[in-house]
Amino acid sequence: MAAKLDLCDIRQTAQDLGVHSADEKTELNAYPSSILGTNNIAPLTMASAYATIANGGTYCAPIAIDQITDATGKKLGGQTKQCKQVLDPAVAATAAFAMRGTIQYGTAVGAQTPDGTQLFAKTGTTDDADQIWLVGGSSKVATAYWQGNTDGAKTNLRHYYSGAGYGSYAGQRAHVWQQAMIPINQLHPADPFPAPSQTALRGNSLNVPDVKGKTADEARATLAGAGFTYVDGGTQPGGGAPGTVSSTSPGAGTLLSQGSSVTVYTTDGTQTTVPDVAGKSFDEARGLLQQAGFANVSTTNRYAKGDDGKKCTVANVRPQVGAAASKDTTVSLQLFGDEDGKAPPECR
Repeated sequence: MAAKLDLCDIRQTAQDLGVHSADEKTELNAYPSSILGTNNIAPLTMASAYATIANGGTYCAPIAIDQITDATGKKLGGQTKQCKQVLDPAVAATAAFAMRGTIQYGTAVGAQTPDGTQLFAKTGTTDDADQIWLVGGSSKVATAYWQGNTDGAKTNLRHYYSGAGYGSYAGQRAHVWQQAMIPINQLHPADPFPAPSQTALRGNSLNVPDVKGKTADEARATLAGAGFTYVDGGTQPGGGAPGTVSSTSPGAGTLLSQGSSVTVYTTDGTQTTVPDVAGKSFDEARGLLQQAGFANVSTTNRYAKGDDGKKCTVANVRPQVGAAASKDTTVSLQLFGDEDGKAPPECR
């Protein structure tokens, strides 16, 4: 996804949210791998970035000193608030909506506070799990939680246990973050996040049209008309008329950004689908199979146990009903015999 966007713009957005390197000197890199987290990031900037999302896209530089009071009780003031709008409020609301799923059913299940406050978050883990993150918040307060060794030691926190029956350190991040947010929610009651618009959720995505059964030229025209780029996926074994579309990737109905590529696969027409011939006589079954395109139909030497009403009718089919198979495949039918599974004399 990042490769189809602009890595420099993505880095700029992070910087607009207050994100900077831990040493404040190294410039944030903008490689494809940066999306997975290759920068050394200061935890405070993570909290401020998530606070920006919770604040409707308005970034406020972190403040360490709210107020200074001298010995006489005179208030001297604190750091000046510095805020600016860096994200469209609709984008911020959509980002919060997406990250609410992390707590509801994602990698931070267990972080939800008992008071029911709407929360959003994102987990993070280094390659060797020697650092574990959980950053998120309510619409009022953002909290960044980090696990790791301050001396730089490499300890896999997924495999490191406290010994007190609490499981691994990594497995406790949701619980620890929850415990931090419980009193915070009491001190700073939060409202629900704004609901994102359907336009913001979908962006410029469109439904991939169903072109199955069309010729390649027809599919190309249909996809172009819908705003997509046609990619020839080649011919594959399949049913239907040779040269017609058998499938697409992504499939029909998938939401895809306008201008994206849709790979189209065509069929060579060498396959067909085994019809349901259960309960039919051999002649009836053979006729249906031949109509479906199967030229070779045979019966097995073994009969299934049956009663007078089922004798000489189809009990089983190989390949099974509904399966796609080459038209030159021999379809084998097992018929019902008598109650002992022997061939009745009237069966052919």
